[in-house]
Amino acid sequence: MRIINAIIAASLVLGSSLAIASSPYASSNESHGIVDLDIAAPAKQIFEGFFLEVDDSNIPSGRQQLLLKPGKHQIKIGAKLDSFAGGLTRTSNRSKAENIVEIDVKEGVRYSVAAKVEGDKSEWKAIVTREKPIAQ
Repeated sequence: MRIINAIIAASLVLGSSLAIASSPYASSNESHGIVDLDIAAPAKQIFEGFFLEVDDSNIPSGRQQLLLKPGKHQIKIGAKLDSFAGGLTRTSNRSKAENIVEIDVKEGVRYSVAAKVEGDKSEWKAIVTREKPIAQ
């Protein structure tokens, strides 16, 4: 029984350290890029988004920017659509692939994401609207 408990304890410790090691987030003192939410430009059919997930992990509500480790990341957003987009107000499109944008995050680069309305204004997709060096 002690051996089984030791194995379970070891696997829990190993599993939690692997989960921490695989986190997409970086601290400000680690190499990182930034992904933030762009402002709306209704004339261009671009609307503000809100973060839902990064690499299949939920993001706490209200986050405006993410510090991410360099490498490929999948960012899922929802859209804040207003009267400029056919009367829709807020949609997450959680089940649609169009609300995911893949970004190959580079160290020292800021990426802005938004929702681009297309067609009949009830459909949109996540896009990268800007990519620029982080101001020092």
